[in-house]
Amino acid sequence: MGATAYSLTAYQEQLPQVELIKPDRGRLPPECLTDGPDGKIMNTVERQDGPWGQRYVIKQLTVYAYQELPEGGFFV
Repeated sequence: MGATAYSLTAYQEQLPQVELIKPDRGRLPPECLTDGPDGKIMNTVERQDGPWGQRYVIKQLTVYAYQELPEGGFFV
């Protein structure tokens, strides 16, 4: 029987902190979209089953169809 041990203790403190939100009827706060070369860029997180349990994969999507809202934020 074998085991694989992996430790992130020193590295964990250097990782960026993020906040996960769900869009409210297609509305996103302004900090959710950043400017990209072809439009706005939105980061999404997908939960997957990995070899050691669940893992979270970050993907970037280019958002071509969006509307800036008068009260701030975006509608996608």
